[in-house]
Amino acid sequence: KEIRAWLQLATRRIIQVLNNSNFQTEMHEVYLDLGSIGTSALRIEEDDDNIVNFQARPIYEHWVKENHKGIIDTVSRELKYTSRQIKQKFNLEKAAERLSPMEALKLKKFDEDEDKEWNVLHMVMPKKDVKEVPGNFSRFQYVSVYVVEDLTITLEAKGFKEFPYAVARWTKTSGEEYGRSPAMAALPDIKMINEMMKTHIRAGQKIVDPPLMVPDDGMILPIRTTPGGLNYYRAGTGDRIEPLNIGGRLDINDAMMEETRKSIREAFFIDQLQLLEGPQMTATEVLQRTEEKLRLLGPILGRLHFELLRPLIDRVIGIMGRKGELPENPPAELQDLNLEVQFSSMIARAQKASEADNIQRIVGIMAPIVQAQPEVMDNIDGDGLLKFVGNVFNAPTEMFRSEDAVEGVREQRQQQAQQQQQLEQQNLQSQTA
Repeated sequence: KEIRAWLQLATRRIIQVLNNSNFQTEMHEVYLDLGSIGTSALRIEEDDDNIVNFQARPIYEHWVKENHKGIIDTVSRELKYTSRQIKQKFNLEKAAERLSPMEALKLKKFDEDEDKEWNVLHMVMPKKDVKEVPGNFSRFQYVSVYVVEDLTITLEAKGFKEFPYAVARWTKTSGEEYGRSPAMAALPDIKMINEMMKTHIRAGQKIVDPPLMVPDDGMILPIRTTPGGLNYYRAGTGDRIEPLNIGGRLDINDAMMEETRKSIREAFFIDQLQLLEGPQMTATEVLQRTEEKLRLLGPILGRLHFELLRPLIDRVIGIMGRKGELPENPPAELQDLNLEVQFSSMIARAQKASEADNIQRIVGIMAPIVQAQPEVMDNIDGDGLLKFVGNVFNAPTEMFRSEDAVEGVREQRQQQAQQQQQLEQQNLQSQTA
């Protein structure tokens, strides 16, 4: 119970830190990139004001590289900085201490023209891949290096204990390093419906404001098509201005566009995230439909958990630990232990709820058997079942007593039962006497 209480308090602290930062706005941009481009890059940095700061960086300025496990562990960027921006962002005096005397002289070029632009390369890579970079990085797992490409000098080199980027792919095929998005699959339909909408607008305009057939003789120009406009023609002639009936049917185009919209919605899994309209569904049918949705979304959610959310939480926990923001006095059992992060989003809870649904099915099947053979219940551990269901639904720790407290309550109940039994025996003996 003490371990669960500490972990629950740590979880609340983490959520509080995320809510007090720019996490929500930047994650919104990350999900937009995942749905449209297929690859997103989120930079996670320490912040003096809000403990942690997030930056959703555009993927077009990044190059990424996977390690032997298929995990992105290297990010490179090509940036444009003016001399003034370089002097503002980097500590040039500290950089000169790491450089040789000949290289340090190159730093004077930033004073010649403050508006001159320089190509700056930024790379974050594992420590073991670092070569010829001054500094001691033995305490770190990753190294960040800024290099001025035009001068071949290092402006900054610092270490990270966690990878400062969370680079996620929506989905990808084997052998690819960059992801694919649902928008890529729906792009032909998106372009098609744009063209269909143009045709639909033109057809509607022709029906509402149709082209006119004007006789070549008998009418006095100009032709006025405004409301209340007067058009003159020679008396005695039967020619009139008439609309050209093109026989357009907007309903056909509407049906075609709706089919295309349906294909686009299916590409973005909207049909899987919404409840189907129809008659009242039974509980069994609801469970079956939920399982089908989770099977379709499972691979995508698994990749997002592995590549986006897990590195994000690991980085935030590391920053909070170094800043003293995690709860104090963790239990001794948690020392030097790799904790597993479990997510409690709506879909994650739906996945866990399917486990509880399986228990409900088992109990429903057992009900008639228990009535005939009550001893069957001896096979089930009620305490273990309750704890399992509590974990599935992420129940708060305060809801459950500790094992010692439960044992004390049961002993007290047993003593009360024994006392009641003794009292009943005494009453029976007195009545008999």
